[in-house]
Amino acid sequence: MFLSDCHIHSSFSDDAVNTMSEMAEAAYQNGISALCFTDHADDCLNANDISYVPCRFLDKAGIYEEYLKVRDEFSGKLPIRFGMEISGIEQAPETAEKIKSLYPFDFIIGSAHNIPGSNDFFYMTYESETDCHRLIDDYLDEHLKMIKTGGFDVIGHICYPMKYMANFGIRLDLTPHWDK
Repeated sequence: MFLSDCHIHSSFSDDAVNTMSEMAEAAYQNGISALCFTDHADDCLNANDISYVPCRFLDKAGIYEEYLKVRDEFSGKLPIRFGMEISGIEQAPETAEKIKSLYPFDFIIGSAHNIPGSNDFFYMTYESETDCHRLIDDYLDEHLKMIKTGGFDVIGHICYPMKYMANFGIRLDLTPHWDK
């Protein structure tokens, strides 16, 4: 069986604490067949629209050198690739192109962690099912804009806001959104 993980964040992302080397060692010890590090790139998000500090890929000094070191360290044992998870590619395509030109990326995840003018879904409060349906509709519109913009290999966690809605006891039936 081939077990691969292409959506992992190292300590170069704000939501992770383990180094690339620690993560590669754990993957190797647990029989993972291949890894692709895809640390966050929130550079396309307008920092004035949100209350949290975005995780900027342009500020990640040494990330590619660290990847090369770990890739070489595990050569012959565990294939390791380099990528990123870019948020808001449709909000600032020219910034996305600048980031994509920095390194020879193997894999790019396009994600919508928010809609323009709002916080990451993680930081939001969910009060009613009606409001959540409106939010999901806007979220799917953002995905459609992202798809038209292109420049990524796969869409990341398409039901992202729903896991936070569940924390507020809201579980949506997505039937009204199937067409979108």
